[in-house]
Amino acid sequence: MEREGIILMRRLKDIVLLTCLFAVLISLSGCAAGRTQKPVTPKSFAHQLESMIASQDLIGTHWGICIENDQGELLYQRYSNIRTIPASTIKLLTAASALVLLGPDYQIPTEFVTIGYIDTAGILQGDLVIKGYGDPSLAALDQLEAIRIADQWADTLQQLGLSGITGSIWGDAMAIRSQDSRLPWEVDDLYHPYGANVSALSLAENSLRICVTPSENCMDLQIWMDSADVNYWPLSTPINLKNDVKTLPIAHLGRIYVEPMYGDTYESVVVTGEVSPVERPIYRSIPLKHPESMFLAIVTEGLTSSGIEVARGIGGYVTTTRLSIFIGDYYPGHHIGAKHRDTLFVHWSPPLSEMITFINTESHNLGAELLIRHIGWKHNTVGNFRVGKRVACQWLTSAGLDVNEITWVDGSGLARRNLMSPQWVVQLLQFMANHPYADYFRESLAVMGQTGTLECRGVDSPINGHVKAKTGSMSGVSNISGYLETEKGHHLV
Repeated sequence: MEREGIILMRRLKDIVLLTCLFAVLISLSGCAAGRTQKPVTPKSFAHQLESMIASQDLIGTHWGICIENDQGELLYQRYSNIRTIPASTIKLLTAASALVLLGPDYQIPTEFVTIGYIDTAGILQGDLVIKGYGDPSLAALDQLEAIRIADQWADTLQQLGLSGITGSIWGDAMAIRSQDSRLPWEVDDLYHPYGANVSALSLAENSLRICVTPSENCMDLQIWMDSADVNYWPLSTPINLKNDVKTLPIAHLGRIYVEPMYGDTYESVVVTGEVSPVERPIYRSIPLKHPESMFLAIVTEGLTSSGIEVARGIGGYVTTTRLSIFIGDYYPGHHIGAKHRDTLFVHWSPPLSEMITFINTESHNLGAELLIRHIGWKHNTVGNFRVGKRVACQWLTSAGLDVNEITWVDGSGLARRNLMSPQWVVQLLQFMANHPYADYFRESLAVMGQTGTLECRGVDSPINGHVKAKTGSMSGVSNISGYLETEKGHHLV
């Protein structure tokens, strides 16, 4: 999700850009220009734009504009080679790389594997291992959707004859490396779900849900400063929760603060604040450093609720070490119906074309971070950002884009160290507009006045529905990049 804040360029974004695009729509539907911009004359389109821009207070800001037609001819530019912070428009680069390198029909698996054997009664004499590869569609599920998918997995296991597990549920998260995922980000971002840590086993935003309710004892207003009730989901997630919330015997607006205390192998969450005795439940979400444990907790609770007992509960997970070191290679298969190591079933993600659509339209940070790492795993069996970026830069270079002109440090754009110029972004958009997967790429973008991060912009303007673009916003930063369809059916970039 995009980080919202004080937008220094809001007047430019809301007034100039919409007005400029409208001017483009009505004035340039058949216009063509040379690579060098035409001279500015009193009646020219460039003069109209510059008059609008001159009316804005842009002192102390860094900005740029680049507009080309669908033939690649320059229509207007101003400071177009100045590199600025792209914010979430960096997702254009991540999505384009995934689309070209993996293909629109590509799907990401999540494997359910038995270690042991299933006896004639349907009992797994051993452990169940879930091996993930960083499925962005699972990461984007909300709480109810995550519960529903876990129930579906349990139903599938039952249909395959599984009725119980004598061992534990284990997670194999080796495909995606999480060590580098949040290093480029601001510290404040790490405490919000939009700054969640990546994992090959990602589910439900990788964030713990906290619910704070007033203590029932405080219905008696004579009781002073009683503790509030704090619960979390999923309940079986192995964390230490410290509850320092008080219920005051007076009506007031609750103030709740949730702070993670990250350890190397464990996690603690401290909840502080005050609530009113008549207040409704207050909900907060906090990203986990080790989201694999939450993934396994959701699956285990789904199995248990469906009647599949897991005798030893959650066993653990691995991110850099072979799982066999922890659970061993046992049960060699001398029993009837024995299976030493077998894949029971595979859950497949939606096609990549659908995943980049919600990543771009909703500006989903975790999904973008998973995608660039999955590129690294798919092409070089190493699922970290550095390798994913290297693979992506190879095709960008082959496409004629100079990667030395950008600074690219994450997949989502949350880092302020990312730098791109409007001119470079337009070159990327032009390449994708002429690629065989052009329609998939364009359809992944938000539509002005209708969907995603553009749903509330340009609603009452003539460009409603005519712009497909990616926004990028954070404190002090505002960008928009994409395609505008003219009245004559041409596209401007």
